[in-house]
Amino acid sequence: MAKEPCYMKAAIRLASSSMVTSRKVGWRSRKGPSGKRVAPFVSRLPERTMLLMKKCPFCAEDIQDQAIVCKHCKHSLTPMPQPQVSANAPAGPKPTDWKKVLMVFGIIILIILSFQFWYLTIPGAAIWHLWKKTKFSKRTNAIATAVLVILFAILEGSVAYAGRAPTLTITDPQNNYTVQAQTVTIKGKVSPATSALLVNGSRVQADDSGNFNYQAQLPNEGNNQITLQATNGDKQLTSSVTVNRTFSDEEKAAKAQADAEAAAKAKADADAKAAAQAAADAKAKADEAAYQQSPAGRLCAKHPDWTKEECQKVANTRLWIGMTIDMVKAENGTPDHVNTSNYGRGVEYQACWLNNDPSCFGKLSLKAAHSKFLNFDN
Repeated sequence: MAKEPCYMKAAIRLASSSMVTSRKVGWRSRKGPSGKRVAPFVSRLPERTMLLMKKCPFCAEDIQDQAIVCKHCKHSLTPMPQPQVSANAPAGPKPTDWKKVLMVFGIIILIILSFQFWYLTIPGAAIWHLWKKTKFSKRTNAIATAVLVILFAILEGSVAYAGRAPTLTITDPQNNYTVQAQTVTIKGKVSPATSALLVNGSRVQADDSGNFNYQAQLPNEGNNQITLQATNGDKQLTSSVTVNRTFSDEEKAAKAQADAEAAAKAKADADAKAAAQAAADAKAKADEAAYQQSPAGRLCAKHPDWTKEECQKVANTRLWIGMTIDMVKAENGTPDHVNTSNYGRGVEYQACWLNNDPSCFGKLSLKAAHSKFLNFDN
């Protein structure tokens, strides 16, 4: 028998292998033009499934890739279903990201400081932009930086100067100055000139140089204190000057006469008030004496626990709900007889007067009947 060529052996080994293959490799004799067999061919035989292998995660044995149960250890290879989280389910509390919290607080503080110290943040930001975001030469950037620094220094100086604490100088009169007139002219200077100026509470307008003058009244003999107050923004300054006023002889006489008239008027008012009070007291005393002699007054004297209004009603023989037994007896006298009744709440009594309309009053308790009605001698 003739020996098979090497390529035929390779084809047979490939066909018989259990490795990856989807076709059967075979050969058949086919004569060529010279009458010899030609190269093998690949026949279209039924396909053979490719076997992909993997290791079992439990026993480490080889199993097919699509296996759902290990044939060696019998463990299931199907993954457990994970619980589905609904999109509308409420999310649990998240841990606080303190880094972000501190970052937010830091940004807020920087914003506040940038407004508070604008005279530093604005030129700083301008210089940073000049050096980092522009393409000028270093020499140009240096010149521009110097110009910015000078301009902002001048601006900050002018703002600080305009908002400085005010100064106040009184040039006339001198402190403890003595004058006989009723007024005195206050002169001085305030700086800055735009400061608000008050003299004894009255607004005074200074000129462009800050000079001012004000005619102040001197109402009192002796010391008269004049107060000046200057305000610039949130800064304030207060100063004062004392002026002594002396009265002339005519003023002294007029003052003495005015004082005497005022004293006489005060005495007359006091006397009139005392007389009116005495008359009112006398009238009240007379009214009280007349009331004591009236029927109502005698009833109140006999029954001090009654009010004047109740005494007057009893004296006028009026009846009302809430009257006491003594009030009924004071109007109608001792009852002619007393009726008793008992409806399960104890003995109750009804007092009756034969010559009265209505003739009977009550329902009263046993204690009240014994102490008020059955005691006819009271």
